Amino acid sequence: MELAAQGSRGDREVLIVDDDPLIVEVLEEVLREEGFRARGMTDPVAALDRLRHCAPSERPDLILLDCVMPSLSGGEFLDALRASEIETPVVLLTALSDPSFCVPPGAAHVINKPFNLEELVEEVNASARPSRP
Repeated sequence: MELAAQGSRGDREVLIVDDDPLIVEVLEEVLREEGFRARGMTDPVAALDRLRHCAPSERPDLILLDCVMPSLSGGEFLDALRASEIETPVVLLTALSDPSFCVPPGAAHVINKPFNLEELVEEVNASARPSRP
């Protein structure tokens, strides 16, 4: 499922990849209220395919990535992203008490679910690439 993007903070875009549609919907709404362009996808395989086939200038400035998903874990997603030489910053989201199995090198940060929305927005601001000229 891919939802439409709208709004902007500069022109920074956040891609949310989580198999829970409710989490995707909430994060999209919160980030849009904060002025980001937010796009959510519940299928990590489709999200990875989209990232591999878009021009570097069309890639998001940050990926919020669920750690545990049925078809592709956050760690597997990150490995595939790096193998494709896609250098987008990533923040992992997890409900696991010990997410070490799915936190490979290259993850910007890990945020535990349930998360504080204000802290999540602060992390997005800190981790996303700066606005493009």
